Amino acid sequence: MDIIKSKKTAAVLDARLLAAASYVRHGSLVADIGTDHGYLPIYLILNGVSEKVIVSDINPMPLKKAVENSEDYGVRAKIIPILSDGMDNIEKSGYFPDDIIICGMGGETIISIISSSLSAKMDSRRLIINPMTKTPETRKFLTKNGFVIKDEKLSKVQGKIYTCICAEGGTQTAASEEYSEVELILGRINIRKRDSLFEEYRSEQISRLKKQINGMKKGRLDTSKLEKTLKEIIVL
Repeated sequence: MDIIKSKKTAAVLDARLLAAASYVRHGSLVADIGTDHGYLPIYLILNGVSEKVIVSDINPMPLKKAVENSEDYGVRAKIIPILSDGMDNIEKSGYFPDDIIICGMGGETIISIISSSLSAKMDSRRLIINPMTKTPETRKFLTKNGFVIKDEKLSKVQGKIYTCICAEGGTQTAASEEYSEVELILGRINIRKRDSLFEEYRSEQISRLKKQINGMKKGRLDTSKLEKTLKEIIVL
């Protein structure tokens, strides 16, 4: 479970969602895309981080559950539920949030949502994203499209390591940074910080690369580039 509920008085998030919550700026208009049960917005409101939070989902049932949970916690008046595919209906409704949270989705979906959003590309907008797949590709998209990765946090929930990326920009192309293959895989900031989960995270990426290389070799494909990247990660 992502949350342990203490009815109407508190909301305790797991480490993955706490990482996301830590990047939300006080007083900003927040949109939680793919809100599921709405626990993160409830937490932000109860802890005085946000006055209003847009809760959005592509499916009506999770959105209905989020509204019900907000009623349980007494914060219904402070959430704005919008049924939407990504940011589409949010922006059509006239909302352009300052902080955009996209957690628990694959990297391709996250990239698609950001690419089609006007809000995400505005200066001073903050993206708080937790790609469940294709994290290197997500980092590459951000750095190639004018976003600056301000920070990353690793967390571990039920034996799985997640990374939460905090990025800003969208039109700041001059601030774009070139990431090496190793930095795309591990995250430049994660490499620099080397927190308590970094070695485990690095080991996971080494195992993933070895598996990928073995599969390519069976198909008689060129693995020289991947093998070079693997060696760099091993000696890092």
